[in-house]
Amino acid sequence: MKKPVAVVLVSVFLLFCLPAAPYVGISQGPLSTSVEVGFLTRSIDQNLVVSLPLLGALDSGDDWYRYPGLSMNILYKGRLGSVVAVGVGPTLRMGWEYGEAISFQPGFALQLSLEAAGMMDILFCELAYIPKGWKLLQGTPSSALMEKSTGQFIRFGYRHAF
Repeated sequence: MKKPVAVVLVSVFLLFCLPAAPYVGISQGPLSTSVEVGFLTRSIDQNLVVSLPLLGALDSGDDWYRYPGLSMNILYKGRLGSVVAVGVGPTLRMGWEYGEAISFQPGFALQLSLEAAGMMDILFCELAYIPKGWKLLQGTPSSALMEKSTGQFIRFGYRHAF
């Protein structure tokens, strides 16, 4: 398990060395609110997303700060016209509960975004295929909130490029 995770992290680091425009963003999924940073070129979008299950914690009564999540996406984009872009690529979702459990959930992401030429603001919708059979879970979580937040399959958001 350590070797595939190390390969993914090294690959993401190498891709972060590409000459590209950095961006920051915020997004919302069914369970969690996320803040993201990343790099954007005409054909590649890569990001690192930190999530907190704010909405999920409201529904379950758990403490929201106990179940942070992290995801990394590398999306290869193509343009459909002058405004719409479609990206597809691998995603790796991670969630943890301090001292209890850690979860790795690989999958694939599809992203539809509105990116007008000359504008630095981007609206996006991301769909993910995250097979449960690929999940790696170490430990026993005290709540299902961590596993639900790493298995989210849809996000809506906003990004601002610099």
